[in-house]
Order: sequence, then structure tokens, then C-alpha cells
Amino acid sequence: MENQNHNSGSLTIIVVDTNILVKGFIEKDLMTLLTFLNTFYNRKSQVLPVDYSDVVMKEYRDNMKDDPLFQKWFVHMQTNNQIQYVDGNLDQKVRKRLLELGFHEETDQTFVAVTLNSGGVIVTEDSDYGKGKEEKAAEKQKVLNYLTEELGLQVYDVNEICSMI
Repeated sequence: MENQNHNSGSLTIIVVDTNILVKGFIEKDLMTLLTFLNTFYNRKSQVLPVDYSDVVMKEYRDNMKDDPLFQKWFVHMQTNNQIQYVDGNLDQKVRKRLLELGFHEETDQTFVAVTLNSGGVIVTEDSDYGKGKEEKAAEKQKVLNYLTEELGLQVYDVNEICSMI
């Protein structure tokens, strides 16, 4: 599948960081659950990319703790061929720059690689990406700028993505 989001601005292929799933399914945040995550359930064209190496799925499983609503949501997406497998390996030059900027978590680097190799859109509220709680996110604005300006990714929080769908 071509980089539809990155090239056309379409929001059909969206990487979802684990903290968004936790916010929706575990913490029961209604905006996240009903507006954003429900979009995947109701739109068969909505695609969730994950990596071939299963890093993203392991992260989801470790954090979702067999939540039955998450399981139902994910099985529905699998059944409807809404899961896209892509390369989760970062180019060494990109990895080096992210490390220089303090973006050290290997799982987060995999999420960036999945985003680069799919639609170019990620939804996260992780301060490591320069999103989420303002005081912590402010420290990582250089990471956010690199992701958006240098790599051309679209990095949204839940409120931002919900205003577009």
C-alpha cells in the first residue's frame, strides 16, 4: 500500500500509540474511545499499521492486559483486513538523530519507523514525541520538530485528530 496519508493528506492509515489505546479502552476516555477509536471500527477503509517484527503488537498486549473491549476492537479490524504490516526498522541516520535528541525508547523508535513506512500519521500523547502534558512535552519540542519538519510526519494528539475526522 502506498503512503496515502503522507502524500495526499488522507487520514485512512493511522499509527496509534499505545498510550491512546490505554486512554480509550482502559481509562475509558470517551472522546478517545467514541470519536477516534470508534472510527476504525466503523470505517472499513481505516487501517492500523503494525510492524512485521511484532514490536507494536507486543507493546499493545503488554499494556492492554487482555482488555475485552480492545480484544473485540482488534479482532474486528483483523477480520476486516484493517491491519497493515510494514517494516518497523529505522534508517540508521534517523535513529542516530533521534538518539541525539533524547528519543531513546526502542519501542517508540519502532512506532516512528511504522509511521514512516505507512501513512505518515501517528496519534500519541507521549511527551517523548513532544505531545501530551505540556511541561514534559515542552522539553521534547526538538523531537517533535524533527519528526514533523525533517521527516514530514504528522503527529497528532486525540483532540487534534478528532477535529479532523
